[in-house]
Amino acid sequence: MNGLVNQNEIEDVRKVPHAKGKISQLYNLHVLVPSAYILGNYEYHVGVGSTINLVCIIENSPIPPQYVLWYHNDKLMNYETTVTVITEPGLRTHSRLVINNATPKDSGNYTCRSSNAEPDTTYVYVSHEGDNTAAIQRHDSSTTIIFPTLPMYLVAGFISSVRIVF
Repeated sequence: MNGLVNQNEIEDVRKVPHAKGKISQLYNLHVLVPSAYILGNYEYHVGVGSTINLVCIIENSPIPPQYVLWYHNDKLMNYETTVTVITEPGLRTHSRLVINNATPKDSGNYTCRSSNAEPDTTYVYVSHEGDNTAAIQRHDSSTTIIFPTLPMYLVAGFISSVRIVF
Protein backbone atom coordinates (compact mmCIF):
# COMPACT_ATOMS: atom_id res chain seq x y z
CA MET A 1 0.00 0.00 0.00
CA ASN A 2 1.14 3.50 -0.72
CA GLY A 3 -0.64 5.30 2.10
CA LEU A 4 -3.53 6.50 -0.06
CA VAL A 5 -7.13 5.62 0.69
CA ASN A 6 -8.04 2.33 -0.92
CA GLN A 7 -11.55 3.04 -2.13
CA ASN A 8 -13.98 0.82 -4.03
CA GLU A 9 -17.23 2.08 -5.41
CA ILE A 10 -20.09 -0.33 -5.86
CA GLU A 11 -23.23 0.65 -7.68
CA ASP A 12 -26.35 -1.38 -7.14
CA VAL A 13 -29.62 -0.76 -8.91
CA ARG A 14 -32.67 -2.19 -7.24
CA LYS A 15 -35.78 -2.56 -9.39
CA VAL A 16 -39.00 -2.95 -7.46
CA PRO A 17 -42.25 -3.87 -9.19
CA HIS A 18 -44.87 -1.14 -8.87
CA ALA A 19 -48.42 -0.71 -10.15
CA LYS A 20 -47.18 1.71 -12.85
CA GLY A 21 -44.10 -0.32 -13.81
CA LYS A 22 -40.74 -0.67 -12.09
CA ILE A 23 -39.17 1.86 -9.74
CA SER A 24 -35.37 1.97 -9.69
CA GLN A 25 -33.22 3.13 -6.83
CA LEU A 26 -29.47 3.66 -7.32
CA TYR A 27 -27.17 3.02 -4.34
CA ASN A 28 -23.51 4.08 -4.10
CA LEU A 29 -21.37 2.32 -1.54
CA HIS A 30 -17.92 3.67 -0.75
CA VAL A 31 -15.75 1.13 1.03
CA LEU A 32 -12.88 2.67 2.97
CA VAL A 33 -10.14 0.24 3.90
CA PRO A 34 -8.14 1.21 7.01
CA SER A 35 -4.54 1.89 6.08
CA ALA A 36 -1.33 2.35 8.04
CA TYR A 37 1.61 4.33 6.74
CA ILE A 38 4.90 5.44 8.24
CA LEU A 39 5.63 9.12 7.63
CA GLY A 40 8.59 9.91 5.38
CA ASN A 41 10.31 7.86 2.74
CA TYR A 42 10.70 4.12 2.65
CA GLU A 43 14.14 4.53 4.18
CA TYR A 44 15.54 6.60 7.00
CA HIS A 45 19.21 7.54 7.56
CA VAL A 46 20.70 8.50 10.94
CA GLY A 47 24.15 8.64 12.47
CA VAL A 48 25.35 6.65 15.45
CA GLY A 49 24.14 8.30 18.67
CA SER A 50 21.19 10.00 16.93
CA THR A 51 17.52 9.48 17.72
CA ILE A 52 15.34 7.29 15.53
CA ASN A 53 11.85 8.79 15.48
CA LEU A 54 9.24 6.95 13.39
CA VAL A 55 5.56 7.93 13.18
CA CYS A 56 2.83 5.61 11.93
CA ILE A 57 -0.63 6.92 10.98
CA ILE A 58 -3.71 4.67 10.80
CA GLU A 59 -6.51 6.21 8.74
CA ASN A 60 -9.97 5.35 7.45
CA SER A 61 -10.84 3.22 10.43
CA PRO A 62 -14.41 3.43 11.78
CA ILE A 63 -12.97 2.89 15.27
CA PRO A 64 -9.42 3.30 16.58
CA PRO A 65 -7.33 0.12 16.38
CA GLN A 66 -7.18 -2.05 19.49
CA TYR A 67 -3.38 -2.01 19.26
CA VAL A 68 -0.45 -0.68 17.23
CA LEU A 69 2.69 -2.81 17.31
CA TRP A 70 6.18 -1.93 16.10
CA TYR A 71 8.62 -4.58 14.82
CA HIS A 72 12.34 -4.39 14.07
CA ASN A 73 13.40 -7.18 11.68
CA ASP A 74 10.24 -9.11 12.71
CA LYS A 75 10.99 -8.75 16.46
CA LEU A 76 8.30 -7.02 18.56
CA MET A 77 9.67 -3.71 19.93
CA ASN A 78 6.78 -2.28 22.00
CA TYR A 79 7.93 -3.81 25.30
CA GLU A 80 11.69 -3.36 24.87
CA THR A 81 13.28 -1.17 27.55
CA THR A 82 15.43 0.66 24.98
CA VAL A 83 12.50 2.16 23.05
CA THR A 84 9.55 4.42 23.71
CA VAL A 85 6.21 3.85 21.99
CA ILE A 86 3.47 6.46 22.29
CA THR A 87 0.09 5.81 20.64
CA GLU A 88 -2.67 8.40 20.40
CA PRO A 89 -5.94 6.74 19.29
CA GLY A 90 -8.54 8.65 17.30
CA LEU A 91 -9.99 9.04 13.82
CA ARG A 92 -6.36 9.22 12.69
CA THR A 93 -4.42 7.14 15.17
CA HIS A 94 -0.77 8.20 15.59
CA SER A 95 1.87 5.86 16.96
CA ARG A 96 5.45 7.01 17.54
CA LEU A 97 8.50 4.79 18.00
CA VAL A 98 11.52 6.53 19.53
CA ILE A 99 14.97 4.97 19.93
CA ASN A 100 17.61 7.19 21.57
CA ASN A 101 21.36 6.78 20.99
CA ALA A 102 21.02 4.68 17.84
CA THR A 103 23.71 2.10 17.09
CA PRO A 104 24.38 0.12 13.90
CA LYS A 105 22.44 -2.82 15.38
CA ASP A 106 19.34 -0.59 15.18
CA SER A 107 19.63 -0.64 11.38
CA GLY A 108 17.03 -2.74 9.65
CA ASN A 109 13.42 -3.12 8.69
CA TYR A 110 10.79 -1.39 10.90
CA THR A 111 7.12 -2.33 10.57
CA CYS A 112 4.01 -0.71 12.04
CA ARG A 113 1.10 -3.15 12.48
CA SER A 114 -2.34 -2.36 13.81
CA SER A 115 -5.29 -4.57 14.63
CA ASN A 116 -7.36 -3.36 11.70
CA ALA A 117 -5.08 -2.20 8.86
CA GLU A 118 -2.43 -3.50 6.49
CA PRO A 119 1.08 -2.91 7.93
CA ASP A 120 3.62 -0.44 6.57
CA THR A 121 7.40 -0.77 6.58
CA THR A 122 10.45 1.47 6.38
CA TYR A 123 14.16 0.69 6.40
CA VAL A 124 16.47 2.47 8.86
CA TYR A 125 20.21 2.86 8.26
CA VAL A 126 22.42 3.78 11.22
CA SER A 127 25.99 4.60 10.20
CA HIS A 128 29.14 5.95 11.81
CA GLU A 129 29.98 9.55 10.97
CA GLY A 130 32.18 9.57 7.89
CA ASP A 131 30.85 6.20 6.70
CA ASN A 132 28.94 7.76 3.81
CA THR A 133 28.71 4.57 1.80
CA ALA A 134 26.62 2.77 4.43
CA ALA A 135 24.45 5.81 4.96
CA ILE A 136 23.40 6.20 1.34
CA GLN A 137 23.15 2.69 -0.07
CA ARG A 138 19.60 1.76 -0.90
CA HIS A 139 18.36 -1.46 0.64
CA ASP A 140 16.53 -2.62 -2.50
CA SER A 141 18.31 -0.81 -5.33
CA SER A 142 19.32 -2.44 -8.55
CA THR A 143 21.17 0.56 -10.02
CA THR A 144 24.71 1.49 -9.02
CA ILE A 145 26.48 4.74 -9.86
CA ILE A 146 30.13 5.27 -9.00
CA PHE A 147 31.34 8.71 -7.88
CA PRO A 148 35.02 9.26 -7.02
CA THR A 149 34.58 11.86 -4.25
CA LEU A 150 31.58 14.13 -4.54
CA PRO A 151 30.51 16.39 -1.69
CA MET A 152 27.58 14.88 0.19
CA TYR A 153 25.21 17.72 -0.73
CA LEU A 154 25.57 16.76 -4.41
CA VAL A 155 25.03 13.08 -3.73
CA ALA A 156 21.98 13.63 -1.51
CA GLY A 157 19.71 14.26 -4.50
CA PHE A 158 20.38 10.76 -5.77
CA ILE A 159 19.61 8.92 -2.53
CA SER A 160 15.99 8.10 -3.30
CA SER A 161 16.67 6.38 -6.61
CA VAL A 162 20.18 4.92 -6.79
CA ARG A 163 22.83 3.14 -4.79
CA ILE A 164 26.08 5.08 -4.63
CA VAL A 165 29.48 3.46 -4.22
CA PHE A 166 32.67 5.41 -3.50
